[in-house]
Amino acid sequence: DGQTYVVNGHHRFDLARRLGVNDLTVRFIDAADAKAARAAGALMNIAEGRGTSIDAAKFMRDTAMTPQDMEEKGVTLQGARAREGSALSVLAPSIFNEVVQGTFPLKRAVIIGESLQDHADQMGAIGVLRDAERRGKRLTDAEVKELIRRTANAERKVEQQDTLFGVQEMTQNLALEEAQLSNFVRSRLGNEKKLF
Repeated sequence: DGQTYVVNGHHRFDLARRLGVNDLTVRFIDAADAKAARAAGALMNIAEGRGTSIDAAKFMRDTAMTPQDMEEKGVTLQGARAREGSALSVLAPSIFNEVVQGTFPLKRAVIIGESLQDHADQMGAIGVLRDAERRGKRLTDAEVKELIRRTANAERKVEQQDTLFGVQEMTQNLALEEAQLSNFVRSRLGNEKKLF
């Protein structure tokens, strides 16, 4: 639209404006649209080592690049940032938006992205997690990993209940209970292994 936008350096620009600085050194980039500008800004942040795993994920989502593709362009993602960014980049859009807004924990989102590639499976796992939280169950990250691993293959319990409208069947996924039990056994065995 012919306007100039800050793509990288929002904080520096804001601070300079508040301090009354009239001249700033800037580098201009040409971008076809906001998506291309955001990708260029994210790549600069990542290359300078200041990008977060969310920046890396946004870049990968916008450009369909993998960490390997980025490395070929001379930008190396280090350790956790690469792993987390890659996991976040495959999340369903609604889950990713919640992570960006800070309403869904980053660690949990990474666990989901690493474990499940299918968006429907991801949404199903989120449903099971939220159901557990509604019932007052606080899950550790280890339990969440185990829960996601078991959700797809978990046994389902079907109960019939008489209601005013006749007999209704209710299906309950037992993945949560299986995950908690499995995590308890695994941690107990780990403690006993250390002891002996």
